[in-house]
Amino acid sequence: MVELTEVSHGYGGQEVLTNLTIRFQENKITAIIGKSGSGKSTLLQLINGLLRPSKGQVSVFNQPLNYNQTTALRLRMGYMVQGTGLFPHLTIAQNIAIAGKVRDNSQPGARVNELMELVGLPSSYQPKYPYELSGGEQQRVGICRALYLNPPLLLMDEPMGALDPITRQDIQQEIVKLQHLAPRTMLLVTHDMREAKKLADFILVLDRGKVQQFDRASNVISEPATQAVRDLINASLDS
Repeated sequence: MVELTEVSHGYGGQEVLTNLTIRFQENKITAIIGKSGSGKSTLLQLINGLLRPSKGQVSVFNQPLNYNQTTALRLRMGYMVQGTGLFPHLTIAQNIAIAGKVRDNSQPGARVNELMELVGLPSSYQPKYPYELSGGEQQRVGICRALYLNPPLLLMDEPMGALDPITRQDIQQEIVKLQHLAPRTMLLVTHDMREAKKLADFILVLDRGKVQQFDRASNVISEPATQAVRDLINASLDS
């Protein structure tokens, strides 16, 4: 479904990702983990079509990415940015259903209700605005919006970073439940190896824009391929 072939990308002459060749497993959760500045968010933006690689090819849904048709592409993928990414002038219901304005949806209210119930938000929040919700509640709204069109591909950039530990655990459990009920390809950027271990089938470790290891989660944890991977595991699991 998602494949990168010899992909590189940089900013201002400095390379952020270098010669990445990766094929993500379909209908599995892959955690993308690494230090700050390792290129994790840039990788998601390349897959989403927000960025073009300076070298190499990105293929999504088994086709080379067409940068002239990114709107149609994004209707088939959910994308959660760091932070909430909610529109402050729209209500909670409008924020969740905004993708329905691009693709016709005859029952937006029913879908909003379903998703809010799924993540534990009361329906009474629908007419509220983002500023009236806590940070954790806003993050749940972001998850609802990403799932609104039931996309086969879900890109999540630190989706639980702002949540308190109890809410974070609840959302993790919801992700596991969602994946069990309706498997989809999920690429999850996280800084937490414990979270990656809990949620992911596969783990991709990046360091300074290069792949250090890409394997089943259990293999990465038990058999780290490089010192950079070992250091990351030790720092995450010992904290």
